Amino acid sequence: MKLSLMCLDIIKNPVKSIALAKKRKNVNKTLMVLVEDAVLFAIAAALIVAKTNYNIAVLGSGLSAFFVTLIGIMLFGMTIHISATVLGGKGKYFEGLTAVAYGAVPLSVGFFIVALLSLVPLTVGIQIVIMAISAAMGLAIIYRGIKDLYSIDMVTSIVVVSIAIIALFIALYTSAGISLLGRAATMVV
Repeated sequence: MKLSLMCLDIIKNPVKSIALAKKRKNVNKTLMVLVEDAVLFAIAAALIVAKTNYNIAVLGSGLSAFFVTLIGIMLFGMTIHISATVLGGKGKYFEGLTAVAYGAVPLSVGFFIVALLSLVPLTVGIQIVIMAISAAMGLAIIYRGIKDLYSIDMVTSIVVVSIAIIALFIALYTSAGISLLGRAATMVV
C-alpha cells in the first residue's frame, strides 16, 4: 500500500472514488479520509489563529478543530444514514459516513489553502474563488455519494441532506436554548 494522501484521489476523480467505496466497503479507508479531513481542518485553524500571536490559542484551536471535525462528520453521517434509510435507501452507517467524509475532502483542502493564503496580503479574491470551488465540489460529492451509496435518486438525495441539516440545526438550537434557560434560572434578579 502506497503512503499518500487518499484525499487527492477523491479530489482528482470523485465519481470513481465513490464507486470504489461502494464496491469495496472499506471502513478503514473511510476512517482514514475522516482523520485526514480533521487534520487539514486543524492545521488550517491553527494557521489562522497563529496570525493573532496568541501561542496558546494556536494549539487549542487546532485541537478543537480536529475534534469538532471528527465528531461533526460522524454525527452528520449518522443523520444522513437515518434520513436515507427512512426514505427508502439501502445502506448502513458506513455509506452515510463515507458520503460525508468524502464530501469534506475538498472543503478541508480548500480551507487549508485559504488558511495558507491568509498569511499573504491581498489574496482575499483568490480565497473566495478557492472556497467557492471547494464548497461546490464538496456538496456535489456528498449528494453524489448519497445517491450512489444508498441507491436512491438525486431528488431523494437532496431531501436527505435537507432533513439531516434541519435535524442538526434543531439539535443545536435546542441544546443552546436549554443551556441558556439553565443559566437564566440561576441568575438572581
